[in-house]
Amino acid sequence: MPDKTPFWLGVSFVICLLLALIILQPAWLFNHPPAESPQSTEASLRIRMYVEIDRIQRYKEANGKWPESLQEAGVDGSGLVFERRGPGYILTGTNGGLTLRYRSTETPEDFLGNSYEVVRERARGKQK
Repeated sequence: MPDKTPFWLGVSFVICLLLALIILQPAWLFNHPPAESPQSTEASLRIRMYVEIDRIQRYKEANGKWPESLQEAGVDGSGLVFERRGPGYILTGTNGGLTLRYRSTETPEDFLGNSYEVVRERARGKQK
C-alpha cells in the first residue's frame, strides 16, 4: 500500500491557502468597491433623512400633531434619533463618522440640497 502522506500534505496546504485567500481577500483577487467620498456619504445620509422627514410630515398632516417617536410615524429608525423640541422636532442621522441634524424649522428641500445630483454623479462614476 503506497504512502499517502504527501497527498494529504498537499491537500492540507491547498485548503490552508484557500482559507487564507478567503480571510485576507487580497485586492488582486477580490473586487472591493472604492471608498465612498465624504460628499457621497453626506448626500446619501441627507436623502435617507429626507425620506424619513417626509414620513414624519405626512404623519403630522394625517394626525394634526408631530409623532412622539419614529416608530409612531412608521419611520425606519436605524441610525436616526428623533427628539421632540417645543412645537417641532430635531432629527439626527449618523452614517459612519458623519452626523447631520435636521430641525423642523427648516424646509426639507433646503436640507436635501443637491444630494440627488451628487448621488447621480457617483452612479455615473464622475465623482469628484
